[in-house]
Amino acid sequence: MKLRTILQIALGLLVFILIAGYSIYQAYDFWSGPELSISTPADGAQTTKPLIHISGAAERISFLSLNGRQIYTDPNGRFSEALLLTPGYNIITLAADDSFGRHTEKHLRVILNATSSLLFSSYIKNNGQEERRTTEEDQETEE
Repeated sequence: MKLRTILQIALGLLVFILIAGYSIYQAYDFWSGPELSISTPADGAQTTKPLIHISGAAERISFLSLNGRQIYTDPNGRFSEALLLTPGYNIITLAADDSFGRHTEKHLRVILNATSSLLFSSYIKNNGQEERRTTEEDQETEE
């Protein structure tokens, strides 16, 4: 009779431990919140190309944004987005929210070197000259 009672108590404790362990496992998503990791580029990276690709992974999210613009993940939680940098120092913000209202952000600093800014300025100058030429041509045809 004592053995039967001991087995019942042991079985009851085992069932209780299994249920408690499974409950904790299921509550992990609630406790941990959204998680972001950025694979490329590294924080503080310097580049000469104005177009970069930001990639990484997100877990336990319901909304993901890059500089305030919504982006999407694949079924495995991975994302990859192209972003055009401005010359000099750029701060990129990746933000995520989960279904429980928690929020997390990662900030990435990328420097677009001055040599590439020459590309921008020559492009702007070329566009400005083309616009001025068009304007002068329009004025000549109007006269």
